[in-house]
Amino acid sequence: MTNEEINACVSEESGVRRFRSPEYNWDFNLVTGHFTRWGKTDDDDPIAAPSPEILDIEISSGNCNGKCPYCYKGNDTKTEKTHMTLETFDLIMSKFNKNLGQIALGITGLNANPDFHRILESARHKWRVIPNFVTNGLGMTNELADYYAKICGAVAVSINQNIQGGKETCYEAVNKLLKAGLKQTNIHCMISEETFDFALEVLKDIKEGKIPGLNAVVFLGLKPKGSGSDKKVLSQEKFDALVALCLALGTAFGFDSCSTHKFERAIKNLPLPDEAKVSFKSLSEPCEAFGLFSIYVNAKGLAYPCSFCEGEPDFRGFDIKTADDVLTYWNSRVMQIWRQRSLCEGRKCLIFPEINV
Repeated sequence: MTNEEINACVSEESGVRRFRSPEYNWDFNLVTGHFTRWGKTDDDDPIAAPSPEILDIEISSGNCNGKCPYCYKGNDTKTEKTHMTLETFDLIMSKFNKNLGQIALGITGLNANPDFHRILESARHKWRVIPNFVTNGLGMTNELADYYAKICGAVAVSINQNIQGGKETCYEAVNKLLKAGLKQTNIHCMISEETFDFALEVLKDIKEGKIPGLNAVVFLGLKPKGSGSDKKVLSQEKFDALVALCLALGTAFGFDSCSTHKFERAIKNLPLPDEAKVSFKSLSEPCEAFGLFSIYVNAKGLAYPCSFCEGEPDFRGFDIKTADDVLTYWNSRVMQIWRQRSLCEGRKCLIFPEINV
């Protein structure tokens, strides 16, 4: 499909944006963030989108004040700072079409990028795309929380036991966002062999009511890259135990798409009713990168199939700023090869095989 054909398939009514075509369809609720995708029928899953649905865009990198010891970007040790300007952001956004419904902004600290708020406003009002971002919680004030609640679809606060103020830094930031009315406020908790006990502690805190109104805790599988290269991926046995505890506590939880295969194995391993297993599987989706549904662009405006590809020997960034449009890259021979390989390998991680075990 061309950009013009894609744009013609998108409409919006009563707070719901829709895409309609014979083999690829979706509904996106602009208020709740609920997204549903289907193909020819409700039971049919499209294998790929005609252009990206989600843009993972880094607007700041380097010298993060969070100092997370497992950051796959290595921002805890990287001293070079790179900040995307509003002008560069707008230029990149001009390359996309109406199939793009959400963007996830990658920023180190809340005060890292001087254009951060202007970028948020441009995404929401100029490009009519719902911005989301992840923060380490440092520097969150009631005034900032009020602002983010008005302009963002969701905000996630990473919890890090090594950060200044420890886990309370996360809890305080989350509570401020929830108080401001941002219902889609989550906690991001990285799980590995080294952080498993800490993850259990976080679940205990949630159960004890330290974060009332929390939307969900989202567990992110370790990426053995950057500062996390010397850490160990969580075993399936402990992953099963984590899922079982979440279900037992009644805690709303989720996982990143990288963890889907482990999650589905956990559901299969646990003594759950068959209808529950079917339901959980229908709510999970494996890797959506590599030319399937999402795309990554770094702070310099270089596009990659996935953020984990950056710096890897088999990948070279594509300068999307100089492209005619996103389809130049999305339909390129290189992307077609990665897309086919991802589908052939069951949408497992193509960069770090140990994640899939």
